[in-house]
Formats: sequence, C-alpha cells, structure tokens
Amino acid sequence: MPTIDLVHDIQIFINVWKSEFEKMKVKQDYLFSKYGIRPSYDIDDEYMHGFVYKGSCYGWDYGSEELYLDGDDSNDAITSGEVYEYAVAQNQIINDVYDAIKKEMNYRGWYYDPDEYGYYLFKDGWSTDLVYFPFGEWDDVVGEFENENED
Repeated sequence: MPTIDLVHDIQIFINVWKSEFEKMKVKQDYLFSKYGIRPSYDIDDEYMHGFVYKGSCYGWDYGSEELYLDGDDSNDAITSGEVYEYAVAQNQIINDVYDAIKKEMNYRGWYYDPDEYGYYLFKDGWSTDLVYFPFGEWDDVVGEFENENED
C-alpha cells in the first residue's frame, strides 16, 4: 500500500489540474472574443484543435504545432496572420497548463513520463498513472499503485 503522502500528492496534482483548467477557460474565452473565434467540432481528430475564424474552419495540430485550413494537413501550413496568432496563443494556454502540472510534480519529487493519454508517475519505488485533465472519479483517472520492490 502506498504511503498517505504519495496518495496526497496525486490528489494535489488533480487539484492543480482543476485550478489550471479554470484559468485556461478564462484565457480561452478572452481569445475567442479578441479574435472572433468559435469552436468547431467538424474536425474529427483528437490531436487537433478545430475552430472557425471569419467563416473558415481551421485545425491546429498539437503534435506538429502547425495550423491548417479545414484541419487538413495536406494543405500548406498557415504560418502568419491573425488566425495563426490565435492558434499560437491558444497552444500556449494549453502548454501553460501542462507546465504548471509538471512544475508541481517536480516540486514533489515525482518522475513523470507523458504518453498519449496521461502521465506515468514514479516515486519512492511506487508507480501509477494519471490521465490528462483528471476530472472523473479517482478510479477512472488514477491507475493502481504498483511497488517495484514487491515480487
């Protein structure tokens, strides 16, 4: 059984996610207003942020950090203009959330390894995982603790 301190750390990570998420929403609403953006759900790609700007649909690819008309990466990447400025600012908001979480993990002495859906976490011989944006029930967002010293 992991120590109470380890479980407490995970709860703090979840609380930081919630706090940072609230800040993120305020910043996003500001950007939507500033640039006249509205979200688009027409882009069916979990790695792209879809949005509409001046009647056209765009997709920001989080992996490549590139912007495409219609979210279609066979189009040339858009690298300037207001729509690009919005996409870069939006991406920075998301990165700020992840940076705040990593800062807290570092502060508490955790080693973390990001993957596609969350972080693998390691400390004091214990490991678990934590999904990104963990807003569900504990068992749905935190994996089982495993001790590498147990056989």
